[in-house]
Amino acid sequence: YGSLLSTAPAGVTYGCHGLWSWESKENPPMSHPKTGVAPPWFHAIHFPGSFSMKYLREIFEAIDWWRLRPCPELLHHQPGDLDAFAYVSAARSDLGDLAIFYVPKSTPVTVRSGLLRAGLAIENIEPASGLRRSAGFLSDTATTTIHPDTGADAVILLRSERATLTA
Repeated sequence: YGSLLSTAPAGVTYGCHGLWSWESKENPPMSHPKTGVAPPWFHAIHFPGSFSMKYLREIFEAIDWWRLRPCPELLHHQPGDLDAFAYVSAARSDLGDLAIFYVPKSTPVTVRSGLLRAGLAIENIEPASGLRRSAGFLSDTATTTIHPDTGADAVILLRSERATLTA
């Protein structure tokens, strides 16, 4: 998620041992024997990362992702300044009617509300399960603090209510 929101996306790929090498049985991948024995691809497609990619696709297919631009200034403060593993990636549309954040640790995120349209619906999404929860609406104050309620990493999606994801 971080790379999708921090740069202009040119494509997304996912690979895991066994999947990228398309092994049909337990084998060291051809031309990569030192990487160890890989599971067959039909087992590897059921790894958690494969499902995470499915949820990433569902999130981005449900929004006008091509309108997003990296926008680190959306954050009132960057948690990643104190802990690199807490770096929050942020992107928004030029119109301010769509924004998305990737929060690698379940920490509150304070958004500069004035850079977005007031009243956007806030949704917390668990990247590992695809579970989505409504988290209210963006306030018309200078900042809005959003509390991801996933317990782990989170995707926070802000957009107009009429376009809110349906479960």
